[in-house]
Amino acid sequence: MENIILDLDTGIDDSLALALAIADENINLLGITTTYGNVQTKKSCTNSNFILKLLKQNNIPVLKGLDHAILKDNFRRNSISSIIHGKNGLGNIKENFESYNDNKYPFFDSFVLNQIEKYNGNITYVTTGPLTNIAYLLENFKEEIIKIKQVVSMGGAIIYPGNVSNNAEANIHQDPHAAKIVLESEINSVIVPLDVTQKARISKNDILKWKNINNKQGLIFYKMLTHYINQHPNPNQCYIHDPSSVMYCINKELFTTLDKDLTVLENKNDFGRIVGDLKKIRNLNPTSTVCLDVKADELSAYILKVVTSYFKKL
Repeated sequence: MENIILDLDTGIDDSLALALAIADENINLLGITTTYGNVQTKKSCTNSNFILKLLKQNNIPVLKGLDHAILKDNFRRNSISSIIHGKNGLGNIKENFESYNDNKYPFFDSFVLNQIEKYNGNITYVTTGPLTNIAYLLENFKEEIIKIKQVVSMGGAIIYPGNVSNNAEANIHQDPHAAKIVLESEINSVIVPLDVTQKARISKNDILKWKNINNKQGLIFYKMLTHYINQHPNPNQCYIHDPSSVMYCINKELFTTLDKDLTVLENKNDFGRIVGDLKKIRNLNPTSTVCLDVKADELSAYILKVVTSYFKKL
């Protein structure tokens, strides 16, 4: 059983990652911390709360994280995010989201520290957006935070091009300074980059199973993923970005990995690019792991099986 905290900028694939973490018997989901990216942090709280209630999870807390990158004063949502994830972040589904908006979401730091103490550090912190929150914790509570088992992050582009520039993927590009802090720290970090998340796919035919369940949960996820697929370059299918990071926690044997100390570049031409850390090139015990390949068909089939089975129970 893997104890995880999910750190979400809750758009469509984040929602599927959340559903997978709830549905899978190998995961003990402790809570949701929120961040910015696909949507603003406050909206991520609302969307996360909506998905939890939709999936009949009333005891998993939602905690508010930081609103913007460490070295910035604000966050402006990229217009492409409104297209890919919809204006509301969830494929423009029709819901009364105000009923899920709680202005009293507590700040996330005390919750994380309490969970570390409760589980004696046996916690995996899974990020599907910028690494701002975990970097903040490292900067302010390093002694406690370095006790956790690992940080698993969907982000980066290693061999293949990025999705916001030739060298950078969106999550790392949002706050490269935060990613640099995390990757250069003592924490064991796992990067699940575009190189593997773009290999795993879900098709329109796959999600018809959710629609055919004929309940609210299956129908809403069908509508969200249909919107998401329609924005992708591949006809009738989409990449499985964020759920891949949860899948690493469930079965890391699906992934081909390389242990290597990593860092992030912040210069203009390579802003947000993940590279090997030359300062530690001879280090025999690297603290970072990068996923380079994945058994994509097995990963996709597992996610569909587990999530579909859970929807049918609701």
